[in-house]
Amino acid sequence: MRVVDVVVVGGGPAGAACAITCAKHGQNTVLLEKGMPGRHKVCGGIMPTVCIGILKDDLGLKMPDEVMCTPHTLGLFYVPPSGRRSGAAMRNYRLLNVNRDRLDHWLLQIAEDSGVNVLYGTEFLDFQNEGTFRVRAGNKDRVTEVQARFLIGADGVFSKVRTQLHRGSKAQTMMIVQEYWQAKGEFEEHFYTFLKGEVTSAYGYLIPKDGRYLIGVGEARGGHGRAAACLRRFTEWLTDEFAFEPVSLERKEAGAIPYNSLFGGDGNAILVGDAAGFCNPFSGEGIRLGIESGIMAGEAIVQANESGKTLSSLYHQQIEGLSEFIRSTYEFSVALTDKEREEFVSTELQRGSLAPYYSGPQKD
Repeated sequence: MRVVDVVVVGGGPAGAACAITCAKHGQNTVLLEKGMPGRHKVCGGIMPTVCIGILKDDLGLKMPDEVMCTPHTLGLFYVPPSGRRSGAAMRNYRLLNVNRDRLDHWLLQIAEDSGVNVLYGTEFLDFQNEGTFRVRAGNKDRVTEVQARFLIGADGVFSKVRTQLHRGSKAQTMMIVQEYWQAKGEFEEHFYTFLKGEVTSAYGYLIPKDGRYLIGVGEARGGHGRAAACLRRFTEWLTDEFAFEPVSLERKEAGAIPYNSLFGGDGNAILVGDAAGFCNPFSGEGIRLGIESGIMAGEAIVQANESGKTLSSLYHQQIEGLSEFIRSTYEFSVALTDKEREEFVSTELQRGSLAPYYSGPQKD
């Protein structure tokens, strides 16, 4: 059985960021990824531009052009319940338009280059906590055991690590249904966010990506069938408001994201990214939160080694601001009426710019 310092379960942005941070601080790190290199992930692929600075300042990385979609950046265009005429783009605000699959692949390559042992095609099975963690993982051909002092669950909204840590708990989720279309329409280079209760209880979106349009909805009240019905209503609204004219459907897919279900971890086992519930309840954006929580987890591991304190106690201090943002955003968005959505968009469009949505952890 291999003995290491850290086992990270999951190779998305959160897991990769944590593993890179650990490796840069000399931690012998194994990352378990159940998929193969380049595996697909259901995601809108939108990141705030502040991620450029986070990757540079905290990980020493520059995002390469090959992870970007065309156009590389987008404005943010709000469409309220009353429709297009009352909507507009935010001033002085841009978003990064990325290919999520290529982003994940790049970050895992960086992790490997940093000394992380990435085990592809290896699914987490369970762990035993015997003072250190005895982790079992594998595939249909073999089972691998790894022993580590620290265990990081970065295995997404339906995290097996979280399930074992918090037995009996069930994460609240939001259903996502999205489609890639070759289509025509009166759209510019914006990430369009649509807010109308008659269409969906949460939000709809349209994103120009590499000559196609990605359209989708988030729906918190019900399962796939309800979300699919919301998407049909949303497509009709797009046709009415933006002359959306579908030509050919290239891909249809569904997934889930956490919805105000926060789980930090316990002892020397902690959770990051979607596994921890770090996803914006209002917009569905989670890549930035995943990267930041992964970095925070890595930094907390360094502090735990230096101080002898439990990892979770240090990590909970790191993520306090992020967790409060999730809670307050959920409380704001969960019961919005269309009148309140209309007022929100009007207020946002009067602002000169859109500041970062939370201040982040305070550093000495």
